Amino acid sequence: MFVYGLCLILIILAADQISKWYILEEVFRPALLEMGADISDRSIPLLEWLQAPGRLFPPVSLEIFPFLNFSMLWNTGISFGFLADGALGGPMGPMALAGVITVFFTIWMLRSRSGVEVFALALVIGGAIGNMIDRLRFGAVADFLDVHVAGWHFPTFNIADACISIGVAILIIHGLFSKS
Repeated sequence: MFVYGLCLILIILAADQISKWYILEEVFRPALLEMGADISDRSIPLLEWLQAPGRLFPPVSLEIFPFLNFSMLWNTGISFGFLADGALGGPMGPMALAGVITVFFTIWMLRSRSGVEVFALALVIGGAIGNMIDRLRFGAVADFLDVHVAGWHFPTFNIADACISIGVAILIIHGLFSKS
């Protein structure tokens, strides 16, 4: 079971990191170019350009569907901006907390004999590692999925956040209703 969980973690990591690269380089770079930003040199990664002193990501929101926008945000907190005020000691605090939780969940996944548990834990671990990679590279997590209905916007998230949320929900439901 553990090997299947590791494979799922790798799939989640790939999907998360590829989606973030695609959104930044193929969706937001052209939008920023239209706004007049001097980022036409593709040899410079967009995130590197954005991290230069004094540069901020201009507000860009692209409507994809009537309920979904791509809106670039940098999350310095944990999931959905929780503890973004630096209460855990800057960008490394949330990463350290995520690292400890990831180790705990990995041990749990190693010991689990339940396919549902392994699946859910792999979702959480893969998502957590994906966001930790962002913190190491950029000091913040790239969030871009903006779901909204009738003017109400769910907090902007990414694939890693979605995997973490789904995995936790599955663990809770499984814990409440399983007989083992």
